[in-house]
Amino acid sequence: MRAFLIFLVMVSMFPVAYATMQVTADGEAYNIDDEIALNVTIKQDISFKGFLKLELQCSNSSSFPFYLTPLAVEQGVSQALSTRLPAAESMKGECTVQTLLTNGNGNTVEQGGSGKFLVSNKLSGGLHLDKDIYKAGEPVFISGTVHKASGKPFTGTLDISFDNKKVSSIPVLGQVTYELHLADNEQRGKHYIHVGAQGSNT
Repeated sequence: MRAFLIFLVMVSMFPVAYATMQVTADGEAYNIDDEIALNVTIKQDISFKGFLKLELQCSNSSSFPFYLTPLAVEQGVSQALSTRLPAAESMKGECTVQTLLTNGNGNTVEQGGSGKFLVSNKLSGGLHLDKDIYKAGEPVFISGTVHKASGKPFTGTLDISFDNKKVSSIPVLGQVTYELHLADNEQRGKHYIHVGAQGSNT
């Protein structure tokens, strides 16, 4: 009986800290250089003083801490924080954000994570010509739409090339409208128009 009572006393002297931690991103897909807005909510069963650390983990094996702040949470009180992370080339693929509560010695006390989100350099949409066959000297009308991985309109610059020769760069805000003028002595046969994107969110 004595040993049993001692065991109960020892257990009561080491309470376990349980935390509810949620971290959410403001979207499910991002292009390179987009800003990822992150919201973190923490609620502890006991009061806690230490640090909150956020680490990025991506499917391409890149992993690094990007946020560290002192944190003091009162028992049962929910605390919210927010930060932003630019989507970088090294993050291409599926990523998650890990949340870690650490004490003054750097030891992890609690941890959690976000859902997956995608970082991509791809755009979607479609460009169309006003017809299939042209005569030399005729204008070629190009129109359509371009969207980012998130579905939002692409904002940036499109480079227009004709038979691998760049002919123009045009600013774009989702919608594309461009008139390409063929030379009066343009050769007969098949020709190719290439459109490439550049900018802060490709």
